[in-house]
Amino acid sequence: MLSGLRIHIEAAGREEVKAALVTDQHDLGLGVDPPHDRRLRSIKIHEEPLFALAGPAVAARIASANRLLQGLAAEPVLACNLERPLLDSWLSANVIALRSPPPALTGQDLRFLRSMLQRGFGWTVLPGYLCAQEMAEGSLVEIPAPTIRPTQSYYLSWAPRVLRHPRVSAVHRTLVATTDFFRSPRTGSLAPTS
Repeated sequence: MLSGLRIHIEAAGREEVKAALVTDQHDLGLGVDPPHDRRLRSIKIHEEPLFALAGPAVAARIASANRLLQGLAAEPVLACNLERPLLDSWLSANVIALRSPPPALTGQDLRFLRSMLQRGFGWTVLPGYLCAQEMAEGSLVEIPAPTIRPTQSYYLSWAPRVLRHPRVSAVHRTLVATTDFFRSPRTGSLAPTS
């Protein structure tokens, strides 16, 4: 059905995705937030668990602290940006009021953050598709969530008018019908593209 179709995937922030959809620069968007714009539609297509993680030595130091809050505060925090969305989601879900300075390291490529954790630097929160194999191998250790392991939702978004185009409609139907299109070959879990 999708034979011969070319798909271009581009990373962008939430406002850039919304603007690209509204102005017809892009037909479909994939992101962690549904766009809050009545000109657009969205559907949740996946949820991915979020894990607080560190390398083995850092995780052991955090676990040996009298309280989890003290252990977390004593180690450098890594985040995808200064707003710390994944980190704050995990902390909020677990009712942990960690008032820390800005992250010691920021990087938009979560694979870079994962690599730094594996080298023994700090702790962070990552989606399961980026850390399942590393946890299984022991190069990353989960910092157990005291209350709940939260999830990150992923949404497919579009302007309704684009579904009039047969090829866009076919891609849309395929993505909504199955998430296998985005499955990671390494972990089998969803690997979002934006």
